[in-house]
Amino acid sequence: TDVDGNEYVDFSNHHSTTILGHSPPAVVEAVRASLANGLGLGHATGLESQIASELVRRVPSVEKVRYTNSGTESSIHACRMARAITGRSKIAKFEGQYHGSHDSVEWSVGTKTVGPPTSPLPSPVVNGMPEAMAEQVVILPWNLDEAQTVLARAGDIAAVMYKGHLASALELPEGVAHHCKRLRHICDELGALMIMDEVVSFRTSYSGFQGYVGVQPDLTIFGKAV
Repeated sequence: TDVDGNEYVDFSNHHSTTILGHSPPAVVEAVRASLANGLGLGHATGLESQIASELVRRVPSVEKVRYTNSGTESSIHACRMARAITGRSKIAKFEGQYHGSHDSVEWSVGTKTVGPPTSPLPSPVVNGMPEAMAEQVVILPWNLDEAQTVLARAGDIAAVMYKGHLASALELPEGVAHHCKRLRHICDELGALMIMDEVVSFRTSYSGFQGYVGVQPDLTIFGKAV
């Protein structure tokens, strides 16, 4: 209910952050009990270990967990890890997808194509993006034949970031599993890491989007409902 008395039904629940609804008593009580142990602790806690163990148990690709304060921060670390692991510099992403608010990936988030449809050009979302970063991001068309050509021509690809088509929706379009599996194969051929963006987490299956499509990425970023 807003300040003017209008009532709404929230089907998004902050992109699943409040997946159980707004202020459910059990969650409020659990938060209250946790606050009694401290507002912010600099060292790891038993609760962190429990959550990490649950993620490793649920998601076959996950072996180790690093905690961050936001999805964007997770995306930053994943891009940095990919560059460190591969020794390469470029991050590829599909046109129209959002993977956080930072210089490596906040390009071509809108639906308007800039440049040839088969080889889109990076378009900054906001002013202030360093021009040099445009040379380090590769924008991919959704057609995988065309995307494979773009990746091969670009070279030096550290990672491809991927979020399933409408992965936050309850129903996924036909063919999404095949699309994702083929991309996994392309990444392997290129020696590039596959980063799965599951920040809108666990709305598609018990093991997330990757569990639904049967693909194991090299790195995964989670958030929201986690």
